[in-house]
Amino acid sequence: MKTGIALLAACLVSQSALADASPEAGWNGDVEIGMHLTSGNDSGQLWLGEIDLYHQTLGRSDRIQLDGRYQQKRDREDNHRSVSSARYKFSLKSEFADAPQDDYRFVLVRNRYNRFAYYQNMPSLVVGIGRYFKPTEASELALEIGPGVRWNRRSPGPTEREALLHVAEELEWKLTEQTSLVQEATIEAGRQVGVSHLELSIRNSLSKTLALKVGVTNTRENKIPNTQSEIETETRVTVVYSF
Repeated sequence: MKTGIALLAACLVSQSALADASPEAGWNGDVEIGMHLTSGNDSGQLWLGEIDLYHQTLGRSDRIQLDGRYQQKRDREDNHRSVSSARYKFSLKSEFADAPQDDYRFVLVRNRYNRFAYYQNMPSLVVGIGRYFKPTEASELALEIGPGVRWNRRSPGPTEREALLHVAEELEWKLTEQTSLVQEATIEAGRQVGVSHLELSIRNSLSKTLALKVGVTNTRENKIPNTQSEIETETRVTVVYSF
């Protein structure tokens, strides 16, 4: 766990240095937020949020993603409040390429915290290679693969370290001038835990800075060899602000 924190800190330092060295390029990004309210015998609030920052210079691109989900319920009879969902994700990825739309090498550091999951914390480090493709004039496909290491932490309980294989795919298809479809799939298979993530979303621009996004995500965590599975499917309708 200490090794993972040290690697994360080193990557953050490198990001800061890059931003200072290339202020003319700047950082761009999206801020996405949504909420869901319920009422009745139980009332509750569900908050969804995501921050996606990216920076590109000659031969290198960097991306930081923060994603959160928090749900709280309140019983109308005794006014008791309880948290039913608390999940946060962080990822930091750097890509290195000799030319745009070429083969690239990447370093990926990420962590998933889920208060109610079997493993509360799952930080990981992956290095690998990838390639961009242009299936059509309106679409772009990225494929990547690489080995890595993950620390699976139970609370209370020990931290279990394991090697993993990372395979990922991302397809972006511009349907119209204002509408685009994005499909992402990731599999990280270890000897103890296998994690798969699938996301499909449609984004429609309302203006230069605002967009409406509708998406469905499915995440599965398999505990091997116990074959226990934790499956989460989520539908989101959010507003996106770009800067």
